[in-house]
Amino acid sequence: MSIGLFDFLLSISFLLYLVRLALTHPIHRTHLPLEYLDADEYYSVTIRKSLLAIQEADRLNITDSKHRLWFFYLFTNSRFVFYVHTSMCLYALETMANEQQKQQFLPLAQSFRIMTTYAQTELGHGTDLRKLETEAVFDRTTDSFVLNTPTLTSTKFWPGALGRSANYILLMAQLYTPDRNHPCGLQMFLVQIRDLNTHEPLPG
Repeated sequence: MSIGLFDFLLSISFLLYLVRLALTHPIHRTHLPLEYLDADEYYSVTIRKSLLAIQEADRLNITDSKHRLWFFYLFTNSRFVFYVHTSMCLYALETMANEQQKQQFLPLAQSFRIMTTYAQTELGHGTDLRKLETEAVFDRTTDSFVLNTPTLTSTKFWPGALGRSANYILLMAQLYTPDRNHPCGLQMFLVQIRDLNTHEPLPG
């Protein structure tokens, strides 16, 4: 048997092993079928399973990112609460943040102390990027950006995990210079929306 074929069969065997572990875990016998649960019970179960899926993936030393996400989906029956965080937001931090930002935020995000979601869609515009109304205006006096949703139609709407789970968001906004005469296109901002200890929404 060639080494390539042996490695392939070994990989298939390992994946089948993960399938058995994911589908036969005792947590699946601790609740009624999901369609019989109310909204709070459903959320509680999916959160518990999502967190446990992460712990099990770590225990089993599943390091390949595709294999991890696949295991999460199996374990939670395609209801992995942290999908956007693991598949999109972590990648955005890894590829778009500077070194200082990576040192500050990546360990927290990788350990799920920070849980992010992607806030692009707006009530009046859906996913039409060119029409997004959320503003980010640079303030020279504070060397920071002032973020604002100036209209009802600019309200961020539909982001997964925003309602209960996320404590940070990756916010898409139209960037402006201080005099507002020069639109600079869309920019992504990492914004804290909940207290990390109490999970209460922050003002603003």
